Amino acid sequence: MAGRVRRASNTAGTFSAHYISLIHPAAGSNARRILHMKLSIPEGVTGQLCRICQRNPPIKKSHVLPKFLWKESGLAHRSDNQRCRLIYKANQQKFDYNPLNSGLTEPLFCSSCEGERGKFETYMAQVLYHDNSVARTPSNGHRVINGLSYEQVKLFTMYNLFAMGVSNQPYYASARLGEAHTERLRQMLLASDPGEPWRYSSIWFRLKIADEPLEGVSIAPSAIRWGDSGQVVYRTVMAGICWMTFCSNHPHPGLKEPLFIGPSGSLVLFDAKPNELRFVAHRIDEWLVSQGSPAIYSRGR
Repeated sequence: MAGRVRRASNTAGTFSAHYISLIHPAAGSNARRILHMKLSIPEGVTGQLCRICQRNPPIKKSHVLPKFLWKESGLAHRSDNQRCRLIYKANQQKFDYNPLNSGLTEPLFCSSCEGERGKFETYMAQVLYHDNSVARTPSNGHRVINGLSYEQVKLFTMYNLFAMGVSNQPYYASARLGEAHTERLRQMLLASDPGEPWRYSSIWFRLKIADEPLEGVSIAPSAIRWGDSGQVVYRTVMAGICWMTFCSNHPHPGLKEPLFIGPSGSLVLFDAKPNELRFVAHRIDEWLVSQGSPAIYSRGR
C-alpha cells in the first residue's frame, strides 16, 4: 500500500525532506538523540484569537502535536533527563542541547479548547504507549485492534491535522490544508463531531525493526497523493507510528473500516519495517550518511 503513493505537486515540501529524529531501540538510555530541524518559535500576535472557537485569546504555548508524542520520540524532556542534540542540515550547524523541553509550541488554542483537546490526548496516550498498549504489544504482522472509542481516536487525529495545518512552524510547512478543509475541520472540532468514518480518516503503520517497535523515529509531515484515487494524504511519523491522514471531499472507492476507524471501534494496525515504507528508509539513510556511516536501505539499488 505504501508503495502506491506519490508526493502531491500542489503542496510545499521544502522542509519535510530535512527533518528526522532517530533513536535505535537497542541503543539504551544514553543514546545520542538527533533531530534535523530548523527551530522557529512564533511569538503571540496582538489581538490573535483561538484558532478553533475564535472567541478567546490563545494561551502562549499550545503543542502543535501532543507533548506525549514528542516524549515517546525522545525529542522532549524525559524522566531520564536525556535531551536531544540538534543539527540543522542546511549548514550542519550544531546545538549542544534541545532548548524545547516539551516539543514545538506556539499560540494556537485558548485554555477551554486546549482542555477539550487534552481529553483526547490523555485517552490516546494510554491507548498507544501505556504498558501492554497498542504500540507496545508484540504481534506478528498486521492486526485488528478492537474496543477503541471512535469519537476519541477520530477527534484526536483531526485535532492533530488541524493544528499542523494552521501552525506557523516551518516543521509543519507541508501541511497546508486550504481554506475549505481548515474551516470544515474547525467547525467539526468546535462541535466535537468526528464526522463520517472516511472524512479525515487515518491509516496507521507501526514501525518495527528486529521485531521490536521503533518508537524513536519522527519525520515531519509531507503531502502525497494516494496512487489509485489521487486523494491528498498527509503523512507524518511520530514516536514510531506513521499516520496517513486523508484530506478529501469524497471517500476512497475501496478503503473502508477497519482500515480506518469507524463507529465499531475497530482499526487495523499495520506493522512495517523501515525499508517497506520507502520515504522512511530514505530519511534514515540520509541521516546515516550525514553521520559518516554507509546507507543501509539503498544498498544494491
